[in-house]
Amino acid sequence: MNNKPRKPWVAGLLSFFTIGLGHFYTGEARRGLFLFFAQAILLAIFLPLLLIWPSLVFYGLLFIIGFAYFIYCLLDAVKIARGNKFSYQLKKYNKWYVYLASGVLASLIIQPITEVSIKENIIQAYKIPSGAMIPTLLPGDHILVDKFIYKNHEPQRGDIVIFPYPVNPSQDFVKRLVGLEGDKIEIKDKQLYINDKKYTESYIVNSSPNVMPAEVAPRDNFGPIVVPSGKYFVMGDNRDNSHDSRFWKFVEKNTVKGKVKSLYWSWDKEAFNVRWGRIGKSIDDVTN
Repeated sequence: MNNKPRKPWVAGLLSFFTIGLGHFYTGEARRGLFLFFAQAILLAIFLPLLLIWPSLVFYGLLFIIGFAYFIYCLLDAVKIARGNKFSYQLKKYNKWYVYLASGVLASLIIQPITEVSIKENIIQAYKIPSGAMIPTLLPGDHILVDKFIYKNHEPQRGDIVIFPYPVNPSQDFVKRLVGLEGDKIEIKDKQLYINDKKYTESYIVNSSPNVMPAEVAPRDNFGPIVVPSGKYFVMGDNRDNSHDSRFWKFVEKNTVKGKVKSLYWSWDKEAFNVRWGRIGKSIDDVTN
């Protein structure tokens, strides 16, 4: 009466939606739980490596490993189901509502919590929408941000950082950190001075030949001003087309979320093609 042969296609479909769920269906609940939580462990191990060894080959290898793990879990559930396609004694958890509850728990609670934890503490991906950081970051670049690095030491001058836009904290901005606490910042005819010394920056561009006086706009002539304690002064590399600390002053030190480390994808919308030469590049590579 309790003989309910397992259907391989059902096991595969359940595994497709949630790794491990197909194993519940085939009576291998422990194996399913192991495979489900193993994916989180693998993410915690491999994702930081994206920051340490950025390269197109390595990114491709990690994608293949992740895809191969997914296929393995799906086929493993199908294989077990095939072994029980003629005879299977139902277990207590072989109920449709158990499958539904497990899928909801995994997809709407456990996985989102894991993703948020990874984004908040290890690594997060962002897309560059504007040209404020040209030539270092181009519109259509997809970047990886190290969320762990500033838990161990302070940001350094020259770091490209992510932080909430002070005017609208729900929006994240990316800029280069140029002024630390206590620094005297001044801009004279587009030239940046830090603590009364000319600061040379090889990575910036000034696309406009016009020089605006300070009374018109702070773009080309600004300050002097001292960066207060607990704050940073940031600027875009595309100096003539960046809305930054020259216009809205400072970034709160404790709001800096992380440091931009590398590019994992780059799409040129205007030319409608992939910028293959930028994929897998570290920020140091594209800056220099």
